[in-house]
Amino acid sequence: MSSTTSARPAGRRAATIRHEVTGMLHTVTALRVGGWAHLLVARDGLGRIVIPGTSLAGALRAWLGTVAGPAGSPLFDATALGKVFGNLEQGGQDEELCRVRVDDAVVVGDTLLEIRDGVGIDRDTGAAAAGLLYQHEVIPPHTLLAVRITASQTSDDPERVGEALRLLVTALAEGRIALGAARTRGLGRVRLTGARHVRIDLTDRAQVLAWLCGQVLPTPDAGAGAGPVVVADSRLSIEIRWSPVTPVMVQASTVNEPEAESDRDPVDIVPLQAMCSGSDSRARLILPGSSVKGVLRSHAERIMRTLLGIADLPGKWLGQVNDPRLTAVQVLFGAAGDHSGQDGGSGQQGALSVNDCYGDMTAERVVTHTAVDRWTGGAAENLLFSVQEPAAADWEPMRMSLDTHRVSSGENENNHAIALLLLVLRDLADGWLALGFGGTRGRGAVSVAEITFDGSKLPQPWADLCGRTLADLIGDPPEAVSHAFVSWQDMMPA
Repeated sequence: MSSTTSARPAGRRAATIRHEVTGMLHTVTALRVGGWAHLLVARDGLGRIVIPGTSLAGALRAWLGTVAGPAGSPLFDATALGKVFGNLEQGGQDEELCRVRVDDAVVVGDTLLEIRDGVGIDRDTGAAAAGLLYQHEVIPPHTLLAVRITASQTSDDPERVGEALRLLVTALAEGRIALGAARTRGLGRVRLTGARHVRIDLTDRAQVLAWLCGQVLPTPDAGAGAGPVVVADSRLSIEIRWSPVTPVMVQASTVNEPEAESDRDPVDIVPLQAMCSGSDSRARLILPGSSVKGVLRSHAERIMRTLLGIADLPGKWLGQVNDPRLTAVQVLFGAAGDHSGQDGGSGQQGALSVNDCYGDMTAERVVTHTAVDRWTGGAAENLLFSVQEPAAADWEPMRMSLDTHRVSSGENENNHAIALLLLVLRDLADGWLALGFGGTRGRGAVSVAEITFDGSKLPQPWADLCGRTLADLIGDPPEAVSHAFVSWQDMMPA
């Protein structure tokens, strides 16, 4: 039977080189990958906890598009990305095929999932907004997941697939790619360890037979023979070295009952902690990125409302955080989605990401609190509670990153974002902001020693921040920073 279908060019799908990378993904922070109703972590048909290959591939493709080339332009533009990960934007039979395959990453061994809380704060009352208190499962830090990435390299594009794979493996090994949900709020930091890269020349009969018999030796690393891999991904890194002045903690969602043999009295509120890997299995304090980012965002909103003379406040939480007059806040911190309708709302991811911060508790104390009855002057009934708090702790630096590509290509947006970011960080350094639980009741005060900025091949004006400290930028601002604050002042009403 004859066919009128036009034949594709010969060899279009024929692979000449096969790459296979295997290794272990080590979760640096907790990881959230949505399963049922996005509250439970994803599981496969055998009930194993997994990171779906779709989530992995999506994160890899998105990161690869941010890598800067020698001239500062994207190293992989839309066309080059399509040749690696496929192009499904256009209909018909002329689409690019995906050359990279990412399997589900499966948790190795048993792991005890953690529960994280989330809440939206009403900007008017300062309390939890109605209907915005929730919990979800997360994969805890120091969990291992087996990962495999395969790629097919064709004769008509012999270099791009291999180059992309080297960049991706390097970025995973350096912890540059975050996975899952809430990536800008501290979750999803992973690091690839024990990477094993196998490269098979499918035109070489001896190599193919050796591969099929399991006799292929891995290359020394994913970039073997290609020289050092230098990655610049348009991110401005921010590091804050700090120490607590008063106890800093976030309340855990559940309190474990004391063991039967222990004579220690139970407490009502304990700090959020995570178990570390290793033989000691010690617990570490956690200051979630979501908590820090929420404090910074609320303060950024106060700055903008003060600057613009905004006296009215929308009644509903969604209107408060998505107020169109707060554009600079939404550029940095994102816009919330409206999930009340049937179609839902995905919102808008902000440019600023804040990592979870970990600390070691060196001393603790239990403090008892009570509410006082305003009529009798005595303790109010059923309002006596105790709090276990860190009397002393050694905290790691807070680390943040800002995706400069997400800010905007417009000059005004860049200027407003720089000015707002520096003002928020300055107020944090000056001790205006309290972090964590009980910030209005004496807890959460911090002392900032230094705030530093770093990055590679960033566009202007962000490049002028690199290699400087916040004190340097305020005391001797570069031209870009000075220009940003002049532009910022132009926003003020007459």
